[in-house]
Amino acid sequence: MFFLKQLRLIILAISFITCLDMSYFIFNVSEIKNCRKYFGLIGLLIGIFSSIIYIIIYFFPCYIAIFFSLISTIILTGALHEDGLADSIDAIMGGWGVKNKLNIMKDSRIGTYGTLALIISLLFKIILIFYLSLNNRLLSLIYIFIIANSLSRIIPTLFMDILPYIFFKNSKIYYLSMPLSLSDKIIILIPNIFLYIFFIGIIKTISLLFILFIIFIYFIKFIKYNLGGYTGDILGTIQQISEIFIYIIFNIYA
Repeated sequence: MFFLKQLRLIILAISFITCLDMSYFIFNVSEIKNCRKYFGLIGLLIGIFSSIIYIIIYFFPCYIAIFFSLISTIILTGALHEDGLADSIDAIMGGWGVKNKLNIMKDSRIGTYGTLALIISLLFKIILIFYLSLNNRLLSLIYIFIIANSLSRIIPTLFMDILPYIFFKNSKIYYLSMPLSLSDKIIILIPNIFLYIFFIGIIKTISLLFILFIIFIYFIKFIKYNLGGYTGDILGTIQQISEIFIYIIFNIYA
């Protein structure tokens, strides 16, 4: 029964983070809250998928393999995080107050700031991964893909327990935002940290987490100042920014 329950939570987490259709499963409110402890696991699977695409196209020019690897991830996730990034940048850069910024976020149309953010984000990732491919063996690059996709989805999960959710109170994100127990946070962190240590060693893992923690603190202050809390779009933005910073940090290691 326990393992069946956890499997249901994993399936629900897949439905949140990817565009895969899980509508034939029926879930309750408590399961929605608890499924986010598996977001890191789903990110790990996304990283493996991205790595497989990269390996398949590995013998083409490097930038082509990188491009299709990133595009495959965008397709698998339904551009969920990229949409959040575009909406958030449009709102924060183009809004004049909290209410106005939230209204901009609700607008499905993309503005100039959001368009530029998407272009810069994609180009930045291509450039960073290109330099990583020059300075790392294929296996090391696969480890980096997996860590970046996993850790960048754990960070928004932890962010949700620090600031309040400020959008619709009958939405899925509202139920997802309910605080996690200490045991759930341990499930989120400990297995993933041990995996990262296995991939890149304890020194790099500790320094990676420390640098991201500092960035995380500043981002919390920035979002609190601009909005007073978070929305689903902000979570997508955190994922995108975290992923980029992870690639930057690994380039520094190289």
